[in-house]
Amino acid sequence: MDYFELYGLSLSFNPDPAVVKQKFYELSKKFHPDFYIMESQEKQEEVLELSTLNNKAYQILSDPQKRLHYILELKGLLTEGENYVLPQSFLMEMMEVNEALMELEFEPDAGKLLALSLIHI
Repeated sequence: MDYFELYGLSLSFNPDPAVVKQKFYELSKKFHPDFYIMESQEKQEEVLELSTLNNKAYQILSDPQKRLHYILELKGLLTEGENYVLPQSFLMEMMEVNEALMELEFEPDAGKLLALSLIHI
């Protein structure tokens, strides 16, 4: 099970931070080891693993850089431990897209937004 599945989210580079936090707290309560003290050793270990998985999922999904790396690994575009180097042209294009999006925040323009959304990378 991947972290997106654990949180009931679809794969996304930009999941809603409030939803990620809500799912984290929900599962933190559900899998808190203190609630399973009277259970068998096997059940305690299972809950501890789920609690650890939840903590790791939150760390990854709440950090944009870690999330990007994780998604690339999930899709088989990056092997574990491998680093990636993005081409300078791609970085420049992304900077231009981000600037255009910021401008649209202050001066909404449906035509510009549509043109921007048609860019295929």
